[in-house]
Amino acid sequence: MNKKIKILAILNIISYVVMGLLTYIRITDLANYLDNGFKFVLGNMPLILIVCTSFILVTDIFKELKIIKMEAIVDWVVRIAAFGITLINTDKHYIKFLILVSLVINIVIEYKMNKKLMNTHQEFVKEELVLSDEEKKNLRKFALAITSGMFSIFAFSGGALSLPITKNMEGTTKLWFVPVIISLLVFRWFIKTAHKNYEAYFLDKEEGKRIFKRDIIFASIGYLICLIFSFVPMTQELYSLVTFIGILFMLPYIETMRRKSLRLRAIRGSLDREVFNSLLLGDEEN
Repeated sequence: MNKKIKILAILNIISYVVMGLLTYIRITDLANYLDNGFKFVLGNMPLILIVCTSFILVTDIFKELKIIKMEAIVDWVVRIAAFGITLINTDKHYIKFLILVSLVINIVIEYKMNKKLMNTHQEFVKEELVLSDEEKKNLRKFALAITSGMFSIFAFSGGALSLPITKNMEGTTKLWFVPVIISLLVFRWFIKTAHKNYEAYFLDKEEGKRIFKRDIIFASIGYLICLIFSFVPMTQELYSLVTFIGILFMLPYIETMRRKSLRLRAIRGSLDREVFNSLLLGDEEN
């Protein structure tokens, strides 16, 4: 079995276990008895798994995956749709059926992806990675920006995009303005942090500005959707669905950060460990 497909299959199974747990909690009203911290972690699991399984789409880094690009996109979209289905307030048996169908579709697609890769013999010449002096000098900022970017995704998702849930959960009715203010502050912090990180991601400042504007516009739309619908009376399930939709608008930002993370990984793999650590600490100029 292809190593990358094996990893994808394992992550796929974990994804559906999480979906099953989310569905069970929802249809049994178990959420009313769970700690808010646990619900926060569990609520962020779909985002984590969506990000983790997206590695299969990186055909510019993993060139051998180009032949299964279309299948990989469909596989990923089906998984995202399945996560969304778990949040729909409808008949529990209907939800179970749809999730089961989605699981079967993912398994079939991944089987075909593996078969296609195993039956295709490809040879790729590993391209030598050449770092400019400017990239070497920027490596420390680049690495710190990636760490900051990863943290900002979860901070923004939990502190701002989860507003429909936190504002309307039991015990916050009279203090509804507190989560609203917190979300606005987190949103402001997120934009400032992203701007600083994108300056470190891109040596070409014009390209950096263009991609930053695109990603922030999408993230802002997602936040506005969550902010507006947090004031609309609806069930907790629908509030969760709104938050999930808001998170989907983070995908361009996540995609940019993921590509830069893979770039750092490639740099680390191409350099001697001591040289890499020296550049990371800012001790080398060349």
